[in-house]
Amino acid sequence: MGFSVGHLFQVTHEGNAEGGPSAAGTISVEQFDVVETTQSSVLFGRDLIGAFGSTIAASSSASSCVNGTLGCLGPITPPGAFDLTTSLSLTLDSSGNTFTYAPTFVNNFGAGSAVGSFIVWGQTTPLAAPTPEPAGVELLALGLAAIVVGRARLRR
Repeated sequence: MGFSVGHLFQVTHEGNAEGGPSAAGTISVEQFDVVETTQSSVLFGRDLIGAFGSTIAASSSASSCVNGTLGCLGPITPPGAFDLTTSLSLTLDSSGNTFTYAPTFVNNFGAGSAVGSFIVWGQTTPLAAPTPEPAGVELLALGLAAIVVGRARLRR
């Protein structure tokens, strides 16, 4: 039996109330997958690939475990990218012939991490920033300009 489960996401420090560097903080991201099988055990490889942004504090770290305490990798510390691999042999719960794969990704931002600091998972380069929708103020300005132009035409 074989299966593949992937992840690609980024955790970014977006600032605090003062808009400055962070205090120390942790963000955990959990993934939950259930695989149905007729096998009693599964052997699988686990890759832990990612990277730290250049402005993250040196006291930051990243780690991950499967199903609580299995196959733990890390903590990994900045700077740069990381790429770790391990193999696990998991015994499946025979009731219902299902196997639960539930990795947790722990992101520790050290005190002093700048706004925009990040930890990316699943690749060694940052994710592309999403294209923002037009800001509400820009739409308001465009609407007001249209009203002014429309009234000027009515006056003529």
